[in-house]
Amino acid sequence: MRKLIWTLVIVAIVAIFGSRAWYLYQHKETGDNVVKIGLLSVLSGEFAAMGEELNNGAILAAEEINQEPSNIKIKLQIEDGKAVPKEALSAFNKLLFSKIDTAIVAGDNQILPVAPRINAEKIPTIVTAVGSIGYLEQNKDKYMFHFSPSNYYCSYIVGQYAKNDLLLNKVAILQMDSIFGKEGTKGFINGYNQQPVIIEQFQANEEPRATVLKVLDTKPDGIYITGYGPSYISAIKRLKEYGFEGVILSEPAVSNLISGFNPREIASGNIFAEAKDLKSNPVFAKFNEKYTKRFGKSPTTVSAQGYEAVYMLSKAQKQNPQQIQVGLAQIQEFDTLFGKVYFLNDGNSTFDLAIKQMQPDGTAKVVKE
Repeated sequence: MRKLIWTLVIVAIVAIFGSRAWYLYQHKETGDNVVKIGLLSVLSGEFAAMGEELNNGAILAAEEINQEPSNIKIKLQIEDGKAVPKEALSAFNKLLFSKIDTAIVAGDNQILPVAPRINAEKIPTIVTAVGSIGYLEQNKDKYMFHFSPSNYYCSYIVGQYAKNDLLLNKVAILQMDSIFGKEGTKGFINGYNQQPVIIEQFQANEEPRATVLKVLDTKPDGIYITGYGPSYISAIKRLKEYGFEGVILSEPAVSNLISGFNPREIASGNIFAEAKDLKSNPVFAKFNEKYTKRFGKSPTTVSAQGYEAVYMLSKAQKQNPQQIQVGLAQIQEFDTLFGKVYFLNDGNSTFDLAIKQMQPDGTAKVVKE
């Protein structure tokens, strides 16, 4: 009998301490010190390369933060929205089901369908790499924070430069039929302040040979290419193949599209607007070194966006552990690889851009700040 009593006591002790250990383990994984970030990225389709860069940057930032002595730990969950609205909504719902604290969403085709869900579920969200900021019209409760210059804004700056600095009189537009392309055309025309001689559309995966020839027939002194996809590089190649001697104007996408493209000199001479710092910035050089060591290749601006988005959410959590949204709203100024970023009252952001020109080695030289 005594042996049975001692056996029951020992079992009870083990049960108590076992339960305590399990509680502590669960608290470590899901407690207030763990920030669960859902990343709605693109892992398949024509934008998969961009998605990989964004993911890599976010992964690197999470690994660095988790190695810091601070109590905050990042748990990153990545889902593929495929840059298709229906798929993006399904992937975002999956993130919501896993009880994320906050999110990062990339691309117009993804943020537009999930914006209502973000507000309904009150998920503080960083938005990267979009052409349009129209989704911010749904941002009345300020749960979305746009972190990157929209394609409209970058194109507007290039349009101004074409008009006021390059003094181009006849500009044509080669526009990819996408939100990126349409916003780029709109921004460029408003910055250029006059109508282009022709606007010709082409698809992201088509061979734009005939479209390029039609544009060249108008004898422009400058051609603005806008959009994102494989045909972007093809359009540049055709312009050079046909001996176009005018100015080729681009958008920041060109620096990402050529990152894995060989020969890189194909885009040499292209003029576009982008953040001032980046590769000339010692801070970016350090990031470049860490990223290259971790992933075996150089980062792009999209990689830097993923990296900084995670750090921004981490900073917001530190400022207000109970409410990340409030922490984000409190960030009036944030030092990044792009320089200082400023959040505006509507959730949009602004920072200084520079006019750059692609060089034969694939780097971008600042020609005007």
